[in-house]
Amino acid sequence: MAHDRQQFALIGYSEYLERRPLKFVEPIPASRICSVCGNVPRVTYILMCGHTFCDPCYASCATSSECACPLDGDVCERDDVTRKEYKAEQLLMRKVHCWNEVNGCPVVLPASQIAEHLRRDCGHHVTRCPKCSAAVLSRDMFAHLKSPCTEHVLHTAPEAPQGSDVSENAQFVAFERKVEQRVDELDAKLVRLSLESVSQSDKLAEVCHNINQLKGARLKSS
Repeated sequence: MAHDRQQFALIGYSEYLERRPLKFVEPIPASRICSVCGNVPRVTYILMCGHTFCDPCYASCATSSECACPLDGDVCERDDVTRKEYKAEQLLMRKVHCWNEVNGCPVVLPASQIAEHLRRDCGHHVTRCPKCSAAVLSRDMFAHLKSPCTEHVLHTAPEAPQGSDVSENAQFVAFERKVEQRVDELDAKLVRLSLESVSQSDKLAEVCHNINQLKGARLKSS
């Protein structure tokens, strides 16, 4: 399996980094990469054919006694499968690019430090303008709105990681628009019901008036 750009998701190393893509500076050994899903697991299973599996992929192809490789069809006994668990510190010491590299952040640091960097130091978080929906660095949003909406626009579409400012804000904006649309629909329905209620009240008043007139006429005739 070809692995482009040295970008992989980790499994079992860190709760914060779990299954989030990281772009490594140095190549990851092929023996550390799951041959099926392309992720980098902390626990690997190496079959006799040489293919490496993460725990979920291995569980999918193994029976109680043997394992059939889905890549080449080779079957081996489970006793012949090599299981290896790596120390988390070894991989988390490897250098990675900041998730905001595409937005201009040049920082390269150990994988274990990326959460702290994003939380405290990185100035390249991106969000969407509430007026024009353009991608803008969070630090430049005030100036962008004052321009108005002509400056500080990122013209390259950011490849935002899971849980980033862009994806979260875009989801919020979409949700907000749906809520506003629903409120407008409910307002229109309320007005319609109010008009219908007034109409029904007028009809009821007319019926009562007619009944009273009939009663009056009856009393006079008697």
